[in-house]
Amino acid sequence: MNTLKIIDRRNVDELQIIGESMAKAYQRAFAGSPWFEASRCEADFCDIGFCPDDPGGNCPKCASILVEAYDKTKLVKDWETMVREDDALIELTATDQQLALRATIARPTNPDELLARKYENLPEMQPWADANLPDKLVWIEDTFANLRISPQGNLVDRARTLGLIATRYAVPMIATRTLAPAVVRATLRDAGMQTDMYLGSEAVGVDMTANARYTGELPDRRTFLAIDARELRI
Repeated sequence: MNTLKIIDRRNVDELQIIGESMAKAYQRAFAGSPWFEASRCEADFCDIGFCPDDPGGNCPKCASILVEAYDKTKLVKDWETMVREDDALIELTATDQQLALRATIARPTNPDELLARKYENLPEMQPWADANLPDKLVWIEDTFANLRISPQGNLVDRARTLGLIATRYAVPMIATRTLAPAVVRATLRDAGMQTDMYLGSEAVGVDMTANARYTGELPDRRTFLAIDARELRI
């Protein structure tokens, strides 16, 4: 039987039990489409960044040995720090054997912090954020699933996830960015009347605009979802 888990400051030590399984699911999820972040090159003189090739092979640009795109130990440590220091919440489902099936990680933030951390190389985002983001919001850092064990249906409870986040933080907006059509689809399915969708240059979700409350654009390649959290609290 699968179990819903909520990890926050009160029980953050549970990450020592399920964190490695979460990290493996994260690695596999982001190694595939649409991210293709399977490995990365650590050479100081190489700027290739993430690579779709398997770790252990040679960098296609400089021939250095590729390492894992995301180190499992660092992922778990970063999640723990996020929960302890930033009041993050992790909502996940797991099997009785403590295998993570899917997870959503959210944390409170503000536009200045968000821009500095997520859009540091996109100064064009500053005027957009000034016009569209409130002083406080909750940012969904990641949504991912263990596709080997649970290949489908992982976003069937998106409404519940958004409701839990809205109730936990009581801020006016929940926001996230994505290249995954499934995340856009599930969000608009369950909270379309509360969601403003801003299409990036890759136009992820352009075929779903009819389901959004409002559709605009922003100077990034990813689609940005801004959800009115006030109507989602449970």
